[in-house]
Amino acid sequence: GRRARGDIVLDGRAGGALEEPLLAGALRLSGGELRDEALGLRLHALAGTVRYDGGGAVGERGGRAGMGALALSGTAAADAVDLRLVARNARPLVSNLVTATMDAELALRGRPGAALLASGRVGLTRVEIRIPERRPARLPVLKVRARGAAPAPPPAPPPEVALDVVVEAPGGVFVRGRGLEAALAGRVAVGGTLAEPRPDGALTLRRGSFNLLG
Repeated sequence: GRRARGDIVLDGRAGGALEEPLLAGALRLSGGELRDEALGLRLHALAGTVRYDGGGAVGERGGRAGMGALALSGTAAADAVDLRLVARNARPLVSNLVTATMDAELALRGRPGAALLASGRVGLTRVEIRIPERRPARLPVLKVRARGAAPAPPPAPPPEVALDVVVEAPGGVFVRGRGLEAALAGRVAVGGTLAEPRPDGALTLRRGSFNLLG
């Protein structure tokens, strides 16, 4: 259910000694597209350039999500990360369950392997949440290991990323399905970490109706 496509052009050079090479160059992406059918994620018209000078990478990328636009810029090196994501009227999620249109200004700063901070604001201009009439079937997944084979090593823990993000929904969150028609609004501040987020806030009901047995 995942697909990525696009054209990548690499223009690089290597110098220095074989034991300690000095690498530099640029990588250019055009006609990029990213889809995740399970999440409903759809990004298209992805393009950008990442330049590497041996000490770090400087990049600027853009794309579209629905009729809106996304832009990612900043620098990434072994000792510091400073990335900024801006979304304007973007619709990155489109599925039978959730469709979301948003504006956002997010930043990721810090040191790789140490402390990273994701901060900023996400404004939900319109979110459609549809309650399915039937729950999807769930099948058990059995873990199979050949006799005598060593167990797979545990996955590496994700990097520690602290959160300081405010999610604002001024009134465009709609929940529909199974006789329910509801409109909500509110504000939620998300702290904690990416592994264990701590939301603080609420979405409150502005108006709604529920139809049971006619």
